[in-house]
Amino acid sequence: MSCQPCFLATWPIEYLILNLLIKGKIRKKITNVNKTLDLELTLKITLKTESQNNQEKEMKKYAFLAALTALSFSTDIGAQEMKTAPIDTVFAQGELNPYGEFFTGQTYLTMLSNNDEIWNSSIGNVTFEPKARTNWHKHSGGQILLVLSGEGRYQERGKEIQVLHKGDVVRIAPDVEHWHGAAPDKWFTHISVETNLPNNKATWLEAVSDEEYK
Repeated sequence: MSCQPCFLATWPIEYLILNLLIKGKIRKKITNVNKTLDLELTLKITLKTESQNNQEKEMKKYAFLAALTALSFSTDIGAQEMKTAPIDTVFAQGELNPYGEFFTGQTYLTMLSNNDEIWNSSIGNVTFEPKARTNWHKHSGGQILLVLSGEGRYQERGKEIQVLHKGDVVRIAPDVEHWHGAAPDKWFTHISVETNLPNNKATWLEAVSDEEYK
């Protein structure tokens, strides 16, 4: 049987040297290829790790912003703390007014009768902290205010401010722009009656400025 070493022994020395050189180059190429593959694999792993780290950083950032927003929201809610009116509101003072976006200052609302197809009327008890007031607004079907307690203010666009006290009744004609609220240093409670329902819609306008409020 023949073997490679025996076979190579019959080769001239030049061929043996050439054979070794060729094998050495092949091994070198293989080594270089392996190094290249290892480098590519390392780069892929590094890039993937960096991508994962960036994603984790982004997620942590968004989580932090969400927590900060929640904290800010809870702080705003906390700032709108409930206060007990020092005056007799007659009916329950109620919770924080859910329509607060249309008011300046803090107000409270207790609905006494919601509108329905039988009564066609909406009646609510509204309590104002000092300086609190509505925005300018109007009702397409008009409104009636029954003053229960405290001291308030009422004004129609282009007219003088009226001072309101317990027992006063304010009849507001349809589509008359007006505002109403508490005195600068007094609480105020009134009943609001929306008339001519269901064809009565409120249109909310700009806030009453401090200059207008006086």
